[in-house]
Amino acid sequence: MIVIATVLGVLITVTRRDSGYVFVLVWSFAGISLKQADVPLVANAAWVATLFALGLAIYSIIARRRK
Repeated sequence: MIVIATVLGVLITVTRRDSGYVFVLVWSFAGISLKQADVPLVANAAWVATLFALGLAIYSIIARRRK
């Protein structure tokens, strides 16, 4: 589900440049990683997704300002 949410975040970023949607993903992935700290596979995947979504959000803001 983390991968599917990340793919949706990429699609929203590319098509709409909506940083608000991606920041919600950052928040939710960080929450998942903190709540699932006892399960290293889930926690690490959520941290990677958090960093990736944060990068998408920054890209979205920069791309929107260039227009």
